[in-house]
Amino acid sequence: MADRACVLVVAGLHSFLGEVDNRGMRVLDVLNGVGSGFIHLNNVAVFRGFNGECLEQIKEAAVPKSTIDFVLIESSAHEAPMRRMHSYVEKTPKTALVLLGDYEIRGTFMQRGTTDGLQVLGREASDFFPITGASVQRLGHASESVKVGVALVNHARVTLLHLEQQTAMS
Repeated sequence: MADRACVLVVAGLHSFLGEVDNRGMRVLDVLNGVGSGFIHLNNVAVFRGFNGECLEQIKEAAVPKSTIDFVLIESSAHEAPMRRMHSYVEKTPKTALVLLGDYEIRGTFMQRGTTDGLQVLGREASDFFPITGASVQRLGHASESVKVGVALVNHARVTLLHLEQQTAMS
C-alpha cells in the first residue's frame, strides 16, 4: 500500500480534508511534481471554508493543482525523513506574510542562499513553496483561524508576499 499523508487542501471557499498518496515523498514534492496536474485524495471530507460545515464525505477525489490556494499539514515530524536526511541545504529563516484570495498566512519562510522574495514568486520558482509555523486567517471570519506546522502555498495564487529578516530574540 502506498504511503499517505493527511492534508487539508484549500481551494477558494472550500477545503478538502483527506489523505494524499505521497509514495514516500514530501507532500511539497507531490505538489511540485510535473507528472500530473492533479492531486488524488482519499477518504475526503468536503467543507465550506476550513472550519465550516461538512458538505460531503467521499471515498476519493481529484483536485486540479492550479485551483489550490494552499495545503495545510499538521505534522510534528517531517513526512519524508529519508529525503530530509539526504538533502540538507543551509537556509536563513525569514518572517513571511502571504496574502491570497480571502486568506492571510503568517509564518517562517526558510530562504536558501541569497534568493529574494521576487525569485520565490518568479518563473524559476516551484509551483508551491512552504511556510512553516503557519498561522492562517480567513478574512472576516475570526472563527476560521488555524495554526499548523506547514502551509504549502501555490505561488500563482499569491497577491502579496513580504519576507523580512527575523530579529534575534534577547
